[in-house]
Amino acid sequence: MNGASKVLSMKVKNFIRKYRDLTPLYDYVVEDEPLSNILQHVLQGKHYVIVIDSKGRLKGLITYDDILILLGQTSLARHHIPFTGPRRLIKGSGLRPEDEGRIRAKDIMDRLPHCVPANDTVAEAIALMERDGTQHAVVTDEKHMVYGVLTTHSILRAVLQESGLEIKTPFRPKPGEHYWPEEKGKREP
Repeated sequence: MNGASKVLSMKVKNFIRKYRDLTPLYDYVVEDEPLSNILQHVLQGKHYVIVIDSKGRLKGLITYDDILILLGQTSLARHHIPFTGPRRLIKGSGLRPEDEGRIRAKDIMDRLPHCVPANDTVAEAIALMERDGTQHAVVTDEKHMVYGVLTTHSILRAVLQESGLEIKTPFRPKPGEHYWPEEKGKREP
């Protein structure tokens, strides 16, 4: 069985377990979590913020686009520009500092996020994401408990890994640090 066949025939829940290091970073919040805490999750590098109820069941999803739209940056959200500077965006958005404590996760979350069943195969999940026009989906079981987040990018990386290519974690510079391949090992003062 080749790498693609192996990955595509897996159950999504098994994919999430086996390739967790290839899936996007996410964290959980409850519906009443204030915007200030959600922004902290994003600043810590989380790609998705999953909103759950008190029993751990999926209630919604917050993406970079949702936050950019909240901040009045709809033209950026349409182009999927990464969310990197919340304070800068808040200053230009018309939101006041007190809004960070007033706005809650339930106010900005997508209440109907794209989901794929944990018992579907990866191939079936891809078909669902393609049908829904998305590149990400929350993986849930029949009780709406979250297994993780599946993306087309994580599937591609898993296929490449199973095909024998070494997949490395991407370089993540520290704030203010720059990386130029031709100057590997050198640092700017």
